[in-house]
Amino acid sequence: MTVAHRVVRTGLRCLLAPGLCCALVFAAATGPARGAGPVGLRLQSADFVLWTTHAESRARQLAGDVSRFRRAVEALLGLQLPPGLPTRIFAMDAATWRDLGASRTGTAGLFVAHPFSADLLFDASTTAPLALELMFHEYVHYLLRTLRPEGHPAFFDEGLAEALSAVRFDRDRLRIALRPDHLQRLRRGAWLPFDRLVEVRRRDPHYVEPELAQAFYAQSWATVYFSLATTTADERRAVRYLRALDAGEPAHEAAAMLAGVPPEGANAEIRDFFFGPNAPAEIELFFAPDADASRAGLQAVDATTYRLALGELALRLGQRADRAAALFESTADPDPVRRARSEVGLAMARLQAGRRAESAALADRVAVPPDLPPESAVVLGRVLFQLSLATGRPDEPSAALRRVRAERARALFATALEAPYSWLEATNGYVLTSIALDRRESDLLGRAEAAFAAAPTSSELAVALALLHDLERRPTEARRYWTAAARNLQDGPARLRVLRELGQSTAAVIEPLPVPEAGRK
Repeated sequence: MTVAHRVVRTGLRCLLAPGLCCALVFAAATGPARGAGPVGLRLQSADFVLWTTHAESRARQLAGDVSRFRRAVEALLGLQLPPGLPTRIFAMDAATWRDLGASRTGTAGLFVAHPFSADLLFDASTTAPLALELMFHEYVHYLLRTLRPEGHPAFFDEGLAEALSAVRFDRDRLRIALRPDHLQRLRRGAWLPFDRLVEVRRRDPHYVEPELAQAFYAQSWATVYFSLATTTADERRAVRYLRALDAGEPAHEAAAMLAGVPPEGANAEIRDFFFGPNAPAEIELFFAPDADASRAGLQAVDATTYRLALGELALRLGQRADRAAALFESTADPDPVRRARSEVGLAMARLQAGRRAESAALADRVAVPPDLPPESAVVLGRVLFQLSLATGRPDEPSAALRRVRAERARALFATALEAPYSWLEATNGYVLTSIALDRRESDLLGRAEAAFAAAPTSSELAVALALLHDLERRPTEARRYWTAAARNLQDGPARLRVLRELGQSTAAVIEPLPVPEAGRK
């Protein structure tokens, strides 16, 4: 997919960043026959899986738009994004969005990143301006984290997300519109000195206090938009900026490479760009037609399959356990695979709702068919592993039963270790259950390190690696992963516990499960 980039000004047009190519390949159609009454479509690309109840032409358009958005980030940064975590996209009808996705008035889309996957969901019928702003904003943050897991300076992270949250798709092009709200605030408000702007941290008043934060977001947007609109294919200023950060350059000097002007004159240049006589209109990126995409097939899905997918989405989103349970309870089906998926989903929904006894009764009796999808095997493994952990409650199961559940969980995780959309979460579960069961094969550390390289924001994998290195008497490596775990956790009891381990070694964050007397040698 060839991308060309231009800035449209009053009386001036320039062509930038030509020559980026990428093909979007779709899965072949393997769904049920039309006579089976399909209600939706499933489309798989190299970057994501798309679920929708819209028509085939709309599904192809939506898939192309999301793919173009990712390529736009690559074109504007002059970089190729590494493969991301598995991403599922739900292009919903308005009723499903209101029922499952809507989180606040005025939004029509969400992007939610999990440690081992991500979900992008939106009302595909909306035409309201900026209705998908929140979704695209969060998607940009996610894409940036694939470039630099330790994070980018706040002004760049938020500035790029604000710029790209105002995208518009128009046939062969993607338009990045100006933000009138930010321009109005910048016209009437005081600007932070450039060297102060680029050093704002996420705990500073300009990031967390509403009035100051609005001005910070506006100026961050203006700085990044100016860089994107005035760069050339030869300059690659964003690349130079990111490389300068990695090399340890001072923040204001690195940011000057992004702006393309000395720090002391950056604000004046940016202000003149927006409010001078040749004010810009928008940035446009052009995409050559993709012949492979036009010939691609889709997989038709029936009502039960679509409800199962929505139920599993509700589980990943959290705080929707009752809605997820209702979806699974409505999918009674004699097919053993679908029945197992429903029972697995319901067991997780009960666990999320704090109803451990009901969850355990469901999980213990699930009959696992040989062709159970890897995603469902991983969810059942997670339920069983959580039920195997000691809780200190009066009704806590015996050590023998907890160990049986952990062994079963480990076996389920093992079945999904090679599955493309499940291997990360399966590896995490496999490593944790192996530690809890005191079963450490020679390849366990290598598996954990490979998974952490692909999902470096997972605190669970970081803790597992710290424990494995502690057990191997490698305190330096263990400390590295304890530090990563602390960085990836939010403030709270778990983070405090991990921080304590930075001053200790061979600590049992995951208590080994006792071996029942009958099983001792």
